[in-house]
Amino acid sequence: MNNKYQSPLARKPEALNYYQVSKSTLHLRINEGLIPPPIQISRRSVAFIRKEIVAVINAQIAGCSKDEIKALVKSLVEQRQDSLSEVQS
Repeated sequence: MNNKYQSPLARKPEALNYYQVSKSTLHLRINEGLIPPPIQISRRSVAFIRKEIVAVINAQIAGCSKDEIKALVKSLVEQRQDSLSEVQS
């Protein structure tokens, strides 16, 4: 059976592979606002949102500045809150 479903979430090893950075660089860039932080998926687990990973990488490929990427990351995180508000309504 060939399952073509791809989860919208990526665990840390996959995110590291996408961004091609070390764990310490990943956390540094999250703290700098250059990569969206992961979400909590259980009490002891986190995951990154795959569409956010792709959006940041596409911005890097397009040659966006750090300030532009920070604005993108901020927007992506705000969209999470907007989605949560819609679900709760």
